[in-house]
This record gives sequence, structure tokens and C-alpha cells, in this order.
Amino acid sequence: MALLATVPSSTLLAGDLPADTVQLADPAEPQALLAHLRTAAAATGPLLLALVGVLTADRRRRQPHLALARTRPDNTRYTALPWTWLAAELRERPAGSTTVLVDLVADKDAWSVLAETGSESLTAGLPLWGQVSPPHTVGDTVAAP
Repeated sequence: MALLATVPSSTLLAGDLPADTVQLADPAEPQALLAHLRTAAAATGPLLLALVGVLTADRRRRQPHLALARTRPDNTRYTALPWTWLAAELRERPAGSTTVLVDLVADKDAWSVLAETGSESLTAGLPLWGQVSPPHTVGDTVAAP
């Protein structure tokens, strides 16, 4: 995904629309990330959102979350961004104006949830492209457990 930042916005947006880029490296607070997400979702015009990191699930409700800087398996509900928050913000945008690119590695809890629910727990109403890799994935290979 780092190479994606080098592609001119006019190429990504197929035109000369004005574009802003915000990179949040290792965000720590779900509420702060939600505020940035709300600001981006409220903007008019196309929105390209790239999510790179770890997909986890809270152990109590078994719902997918995007892990943040301080997320651990025992504090997911308090330190990770619930996927439902992300989906709710982006669903309000006009059809065809939003693209979400993901390159995520699921931890064992999230992989279990995805195995039970299928991709609907992530894609419901979202224009989602990319991949969610199984636990212990490193590059193009799967590391031994």
C-alpha cells in the first residue's frame, strides 16, 4: 500500500478533481479514528479509503474490529475500531462515490468469525476490495503456527 501513495490522485480518481490525502499511521484511539472517518465520509466527491493492518474480533460479542496501536485480545472492545462503525459511516455516502481497499491479516478470533459468518460481516453495504489473510500470514507464505 505504500506504493499507492505515489500514484497521482488524478490517476486514482480518473480526472482532475481536487484531492486531499490523510494518513493515520498507528492510530491509538477508536474515537479519534472515527472522527477522521466521519470527516472523510462527509466530504463531497469520491472517497478512497485504504485500510492496512490487523482484523480482530471482540471475544464477548464476536464482532470484527480494526485493531489499533494499543489493541490486545483482552481489550479489543475498548481499543479497536468496530467494523460496524466504519460501515455505518460509509453507507451514508452516495452510491458509487466510495471505494474501500483492504489489506488485512485476521487474528485467530477474527478468522473464526469470518469462517462462521462469511464475508457479509465485512462487506454488508460496503464497496470493499482487497484481501483478508488468515492468521500467521507473512508476505506470500503462511508461517507455521
